[in-house]
Amino acid sequence: MTKMATSISQLSGEERAFADALATMVDQHGPLTGDTLWLGYKSADDNEDAEIGVNCANCVFYVSPTGCRILARQVEADARCRMAVIPPGEVDGVEMSLRRFRAAK
Repeated sequence: MTKMATSISQLSGEERAFADALATMVDQHGPLTGDTLWLGYKSADDNEDAEIGVNCANCVFYVSPTGCRILARQVEADARCRMAVIPPGEVDGVEMSLRRFRAAK
């Protein structure tokens, strides 16, 4: 079973609908290039949230070692983009909340 098949079942209704919509869009129009839609890709070196779980390796669309089902590019496991669909429990929510709180000050 692929990571996507395993992870998609862990998603809530809204998360699953979002993942399904992205997958359908890619099936109909091809992988996302970033030419007309801002993907917000950050390399592993620039991803300050990788250590708390916000990274490609935790996304349901990640295909090890450098693939992504929805992006038309190779990706790094510790990189991220704004299309990421990360199942519950993969991100340290406490640390994410602390970072948002500190940034708001």
